[in-house]
Amino acid sequence: MPSNQNPVILRFDNVSFAYNEGRHPILVESDFSLRENTKITIMGQNGAGKTTIFKMIT
Repeated sequence: MPSNQNPVILRFDNVSFAYNEGRHPILVESDFSLRENTKITIMGQNGAGKTTIFKMIT
């Protein structure tokens, strides 16, 4: 099955996150979809939110 036909197994739709209310958000209006049997890479500078995304989905 082509990857664009695989079902979506995880979706972030307009997700924002801050560790403390009133503080600068780590993620702002983030969007992505992960389809079954696909691989992704999450890249970014230190403090960009990579670990935060991982913690939100586990």
